[in-house]
Amino acid sequence: MKTIVTMAAAAVLLSACAATGMEKADFSDSKAISYADAARVDRAAERAVARPAAGQAVFYFDHEGKLQDKAVSGGFSRKVLGQTQDGLSVVQDFYADGRKQTNAFVLAKDEKADNFIDTRAQYGVANSYLPSGELAGSRLFRDGRAVQSNVYRNGKLFITTFGGKNPDKVTVWYGNGGKNLEMTAADTAQPAIRLYYENGQLAAERGIDSQTGETYHSLWTEDGQELNQSAPIEQRLQPLLMWLKVIKEIEKTEYLHQGLLTLPVREEALPVETKE
Repeated sequence: MKTIVTMAAAAVLLSACAATGMEKADFSDSKAISYADAARVDRAAERAVARPAAGQAVFYFDHEGKLQDKAVSGGFSRKVLGQTQDGLSVVQDFYADGRKQTNAFVLAKDEKADNFIDTRAQYGVANSYLPSGELAGSRLFRDGRAVQSNVYRNGKLFITTFGGKNPDKVTVWYGNGGKNLEMTAADTAQPAIRLYYENGQLAAERGIDSQTGETYHSLWTEDGQELNQSAPIEQRLQPLLMWLKVIKEIEKTEYLHQGLLTLPVREEALPVETKE
């Protein structure tokens, strides 16, 4: 049975996901969707509407995603835009003030438009947005199931999870597009963890030896020299300090649960509600 690393930092990683949208482009399940690609397919579902809605069907939800009779402060709305050629509903979600929360997306065929919680798209790339309008994340859906999730920070790819609720792999990226941290599920009791220098050189690896079944740890310098127990302590500590740094970067990202969304947000991006 496949397992993924079990630690607090990984729990943060695995919860990173975005909202729903749609695009029939043939994206690979194993290649992360870049910020530019996610932005490029933003309006694909709008073009997929074959039969526009006769009237303006709108559903309202509170901040917990519960269906309401009318708009509520701090809640959300969902507009039904129409149907695709094969009869699937195309909808779009908004914040209470009318700013878009998602792009238009094709609902999974077993979903209802008035259900806001854990909503899924039927297929394609799905985007979600911060209240500021910044593209925050994307997900890739196939047959109503999420197979990849991405989180963006400052217009660049930050975290990718491959797989659905039980991801096969989690990758944290450097700003230059290279891998920073990679955690891969294995067919053994423990996963492999790989940490990289910014130049692409492997810094540390932890996994299970396929021959002996024993856990191993390996360290390297930035120029590729393997470090053994006799290496200077400051060299052996460098990968550990790198690990702590990437975990700190992950923890800077807070997650806002809003019905169908789990959005990565900064505190200053959130609307502030005051009590009289």
